[in-house]
Amino acid sequence: MIAGRKGACRFGSSCLIAGFSIWSFETNPTSFVCEFSSGKRFTISFTGSVVETACYTAAVPDSITIEVDGVRSETITTDDPEPSA
Repeated sequence: MIAGRKGACRFGSSCLIAGFSIWSFETNPTSFVCEFSSGKRFTISFTGSVVETACYTAAVPDSITIEVDGVRSETITTDDPEPSA
């Protein structure tokens, strides 16, 4: 499940920040992919089942989709007034 919020990031004070939690995987995956509206994809390692700050962007317009072990989240956008899952 993806969760979005607005806040400060290294790109500025008004960023779209995405986090996620996972469940029901037979074994916990060790990486996830952040995908942005430009098509850029970044693979990041993690442990556990919750990542509070997984991806962020200050670009407008932009969007974030998170993929974990082939499972894609809903997409959140910078246009969302209160982004959420």
